[in-house]
Amino acid sequence: VLRLLDRRAKMSREDFEREAAKIFSDEKALDAFLNEKQTESREISGLIQTLNDRGIANVRYSPEIVRGFDYYTGMVFEVFDTNSKNPRSLFGGGRYDNLLDVFGAEKIPAVGFGAGDVTMRDFLETHNLLPTSVTQSKTVLALCVVDPDEKIFAGAEKLAQALRVQGVKVSIDISGKKIGDQIRNADRRGIPYVIAIGETEIASGKFKVKNLASSEEIEAASAQAVVDVVTK
Repeated sequence: VLRLLDRRAKMSREDFEREAAKIFSDEKALDAFLNEKQTESREISGLIQTLNDRGIANVRYSPEIVRGFDYYTGMVFEVFDTNSKNPRSLFGGGRYDNLLDVFGAEKIPAVGFGAGDVTMRDFLETHNLLPTSVTQSKTVLALCVVDPDEKIFAGAEKLAQALRVQGVKVSIDISGKKIGDQIRNADRRGIPYVIAIGETEIASGKFKVKNLASSEEIEAASAQAVVDVVTK
């Protein structure tokens, strides 16, 4: 039931009801589950009132928040950006009275949370707070590998080394993602040029250098020609 509640916001009403029917064999119990107005416990009500008394009023009870860790012993929570353009939870945590005891330390009731580096960046980007030095990469050229093949990676590395010797800052995308995703990632990082490298490029030694700002592609027949394009 908890796992189903955790997925509820990402499901249609029909899918939610279908999955719930697999759990509740009794029709009355199913109806009660689907139609019950979830209300907070006295403990949660008291917590929310305490927060309100201390000036923290942007708190609401949500029975659908499920944090899938067995060590929680009380309430759990997640914190969200108030900007609807950034819907992911920034960080979350909860109460754990027995966690330290599990690791052989003194048993101390505690509340803690974990934050995500990616979600922090999402927040900074949403509110235009990310420093320019972070958003504008110093990398001039991104080598995007078309196929995650050892020979192609080796060829990309060889080209990168030849360019770096001449002072060109180069990155190699080894993620194995689709070429379009690799190029979009380079664009987000502010890298002005990309080269898509596959078997054809490795065999011929010729590369198409794409200017992401203008979408212009220039063929370069050697590493030196690539240098000439990206440093002009």
